[in-house]
Amino acid sequence: MPNTGYNTFVIILGFCLLGLPIMMISMSTAPPGPMKFQSTINFSPITGDSQSGIYLNETVQINGSSEDYWDYVKPLSELSYINNLTELILTEQDFMENASIDDYVGFSKNVHVFILEMIIEQVPSYTETMSRYLDLFDSSNGTFLSYMYLLDDYHAFYYTEPTYPRVNDTINTIYTNFVSLEYLVSVTFYANVDVDGVQMTSEFNRLLLLDNLGNLLFFVSNEAPWTQVT
Repeated sequence: MPNTGYNTFVIILGFCLLGLPIMMISMSTAPPGPMKFQSTINFSPITGDSQSGIYLNETVQINGSSEDYWDYVKPLSELSYINNLTELILTEQDFMENASIDDYVGFSKNVHVFILEMIIEQVPSYTETMSRYLDLFDSSNGTFLSYMYLLDDYHAFYYTEPTYPRVNDTINTIYTNFVSLEYLVSVTFYANVDVDGVQMTSEFNRLLLLDNLGNLLFFVSNEAPWTQVT
């Protein structure tokens, strides 16, 4: 048939004119992916250990202004980098109460990602703790750590490069001197959120060692100032 090619062209053109808008509408209303809109706060205490939940909640409240922990290191400006997790959580909860998923679907350029995971566990072996410590310390461009060598005697260090010369002594001291060593708390945080109209990101990890009464023996974090998304 002489008009077969023309008819085929018309059919294809019709599909493009009708199908494309349908696909565009579908894409514009598709739900956002997890790295475009996500809000996850996960606390994991030890099953059957009620105290672990209490101690986990207490570690959430540690920040750079917690004088009970940093009496001996107040002059360090790096303390300002230690985020107040309680404030971050409350701000995120308030945001989620008023957020609309419609602001993040399809072609929207809006991004809101907030991921916080805190886990408390029975303290692992010295080798495992050292491995996790080195993974955190060596992968960071700036690390803040504080450990209590003797009761009520905190020592803190801050290095812009991962070259702490007594890295083995730090964990070994804790394991040797504190028979009451009981728990390890790990914190993982990532956020890409709007802060006063500016898109900001932050990503860090913490490791904390606690005794059987929940007292902090060791604190290490690779926190740094929040950065603007460019």
